[in-house]
Amino acid sequence: MTLSALPLRSFLTGLTFAFLSLLLLAGCEDPSLTVKAKPDETLAPGAVTPTTNIPVVNSAPLPPADTAAPASSSPPESPAAEQGPELTVQWRGEEIVISGAIRSFLQRDRIGEEMGAAFGGTRIVNELEVDTSRIAVGWGNRITEALLIFYFKEIDKAYFSYKDGIITLRGETTKANLIKEFQELTVSVVSGELSRDIVNEIKVVQ
Repeated sequence: MTLSALPLRSFLTGLTFAFLSLLLLAGCEDPSLTVKAKPDETLAPGAVTPTTNIPVVNSAPLPPADTAAPASSSPPESPAAEQGPELTVQWRGEEIVISGAIRSFLQRDRIGEEMGAAFGGTRIVNELEVDTSRIAVGWGNRITEALLIFYFKEIDKAYFSYKDGIITLRGETTKANLIKEFQELTVSVVSGELSRDIVNEIKVVQ
């Protein structure tokens, strides 16, 4: 081998070594750094472009709009009309029974006590109730002494009733003039806006 061939051989050996080194480096390159090929932009018209597999989340459907007509509001109820007092006084066998409903405690007790004092030998049963929702009346303070005592002493089987503004007188008497007298007396004692009529059923007996 001649001396002139040594430099050429050394040069080729070095070139081969460098080429091998480049191949090794290319094989160890990070895959994430490689350039991805662009999609083919020369697809035929109407062709579907391939898509990647992206997960689709199924969203819940929106609730339907409330199309129901609004409920019609009913008119406010008018307050119930107040009731007037009720009073019934009657003979029941050998006793006098007082019943009904009145607003005042004092009037209830007063009617029972005054009837008891006037008819000492007779049992008085006071079943009159107190109802504070009833309309107050002034005649509850005077009705016993001004009307009931006289009426029950003069009329047999006496019955007195006041309900819904209607006054009822019932019983028997031998004195015809008492029918008119008690009617007029009742009107004067049990007067007021609530009183509407009087029914006089007192009978004359011989």
